Amino acid sequence: MDPIYQNDFDKGAPGIRVFTSENIRFFPHIHTQIEIFYVLDGEVDVMVDGHTKRLTKNELCVVLSNNVHNFYTHSTNKHMTIVFEPEQIGAFSNAVYKKNLEDPFFDFNDISDEMDFVIGRLKKEIAGEPNKTAVMGYVTVILGRVLERARLYECSDMRGYALREAMNYIQENHGEAELSLTATAEAVEMSAGNLSRMFNSKIGMSFTEYVNKVRVNNAVKMLINTTESITKIAYECGFSCLRSFNRVFAKAQGMTPGEYRKRYTGKKQELFSEENCKFEAEN
Repeated sequence: MDPIYQNDFDKGAPGIRVFTSENIRFFPHIHTQIEIFYVLDGEVDVMVDGHTKRLTKNELCVVLSNNVHNFYTHSTNKHMTIVFEPEQIGAFSNAVYKKNLEDPFFDFNDISDEMDFVIGRLKKEIAGEPNKTAVMGYVTVILGRVLERARLYECSDMRGYALREAMNYIQENHGEAELSLTATAEAVEMSAGNLSRMFNSKIGMSFTEYVNKVRVNNAVKMLINTTESITKIAYECGFSCLRSFNRVFAKAQGMTPGEYRKRYTGKKQELFSEENCKFEAEN
């Protein structure tokens, strides 16, 4: 189970998801698929495996398997996201196997005419019944242009795998009040010190901060989608007492759980407040 990962629109070829959206705010997450995030308009701050940048129109990022990444919109943006299993596009996957990108961000303004055509064709495909071969072909064109510009270096996959396993473990056990760094480290066969440093370097927050955000994220879903009491939600999400839940939730969302439920029940909710989603981006 991926800790924080979902798609509102899923259409393309087998093993490839293509969808468009806007004004994205996404908590740090990780998955085994490869992801292309292409800005169609506006701007969005992106973090990929410790690299940050504010992307604008015709710029994109490539997220390789097990790269931690998140997105934050300051104003407005429109974007296309392509997510695919590595084995679906073998030429690209073989080129990046056991490697990482020195820089995951790419500026395609110099080939904007070509990209406008490719993105336009992808939009047309996902608007109707997609030609699966065509979808794979257009995605391959984008990846080919990425490989022309990419600088790769050899790396071990074990750190990314361990982090993904730790994030999964937290998601599956966030309801346990005794969830700890030590227990999580033992579950993924790492030392507590190494795991702590990995959270700080790869995700940009401490282990405890990440656990609290997962708990708040799950509390948000329960507040919006159930009629359970706030006290029960607090305990089911792993908080040791209602006071602690109220304090952590208010810091993340800028309001109490009761106020949040009243304001957002029946509406599309944002998972985290601007204060807690924000990070510094390169200009």
